[in-house]
Amino acid sequence: IDLGTTALKAAAFDASGRRLAGASRPLATRRGPGGVAEQDPEDWLRALRGALAELGEARADAIGVTSQ
Repeated sequence: IDLGTTALKAAAFDASGRRLAGASRPLATRRGPGGVAEQDPEDWLRALRGALAELGEARADAIGVTSQ
């Protein structure tokens, strides 16, 4: 799971590292004076739920998370 500045991306891999599926959901970033950038955490959760639903029902042995 990669929570970036423009999208949340998720992918599923098998034990040998072969990519099985991937999904991405766009995220809105509000920008303000002085370089301020804000995102709504509720948007993150909606994007995560949608991306995981697209990946399917596979059993997960591990989860990796990165963020901006």
